[in-house]
Amino acid sequence: MTIICVESAKAMEKTNAALELRDKYGAYVITDEHKKLSSGISSWQSECSRQMKRWKLAEEKEKIYPLVVLNGDLYQSFIQASENIQQAKEVRDMFLYALMNKKIGFPDRHFYLSIHHSTLLKREKNTVFYTKKQRFYTRLPSAVSIQTRNTRAAAQAIIKHLPSGPWNRYDQKHLDQLRQLSVQLAVEYK
Repeated sequence: MTIICVESAKAMEKTNAALELRDKYGAYVITDEHKKLSSGISSWQSECSRQMKRWKLAEEKEKIYPLVVLNGDLYQSFIQASENIQQAKEVRDMFLYALMNKKIGFPDRHFYLSIHHSTLLKREKNTVFYTKKQRFYTRLPSAVSIQTRNTRAAAQAIIKHLPSGPWNRYDQKHLDQLRQLSVQLAVEYK
């Protein structure tokens, strides 16, 4: 079975697209209540633990459902931590340990729901973060960017681009690619 991640800028109908996948295609949706993290290491440990629980649930549900949708990325905090070099190393080590022990993995495909930049400007005052986020997700090897018109079209496009099977979910190279991309984007947006 397939585990995917749906990510987008704020207010981009990500949750509605995930629910459309549930209602029309029988997917199981795992939501993410993303919280602003403090700079303390215990906050990052708690976030890594929370994401490991989401991954474990995804693995359990993929045995029952044809498609499991992670509504929001497991590695969002990993990306945020790249802004601080010391935190980035500690957070990377936490995620690497979890990955090596197969307590967290990588979805078979990332889908990034995007809109035209002019529409984003109307919705958000600070578009730098969302532009950075979009560039990050569209550069991932397993990513597919989908222009959203409505939730039904987004769900249909996701179904159309589903992978034929799982890829190596526990490959450390994927984590290294995440780190390199996040560092690269941090430099681009300084």
